[in-house]
Amino acid sequence: MAAPHTAAEQALFVYYKVEPQQHDSLLRKARGFAAAAMQQWDLLEVELLQQPQPNAQGLDTWMEVYRHPEGVTEAMMGAIAQLAIEHGMPPVRLSEIFIPLQNK
Repeated sequence: MAAPHTAAEQALFVYYKVEPQQHDSLLRKARGFAAAAMQQWDLLEVELLQQPQPNAQGLDTWMEVYRHPEGVTEAMMGAIAQLAIEHGMPPVRLSEIFIPLQNK
């Protein structure tokens, strides 16, 4: 039986669709948003990614990855979501928590 994971192992992945004409303005917002999040929590790491090709509808998929040595807590997730709204990030953002693969 696998040992239960610890909160410190949790990483938050947030992804959303972006129209090509929004790319430049949203990139500035995303960088400012990431900087604000890292200022709010010491040692928070934020990675901004995008898929290399648009989807069939011509939309880009962007992803934010959050890692913290003590884990990404529920409180942090709520505050990150609120901070995203305050920085004008897309309103439709899908969030998922991942942990390292476990032995079963």
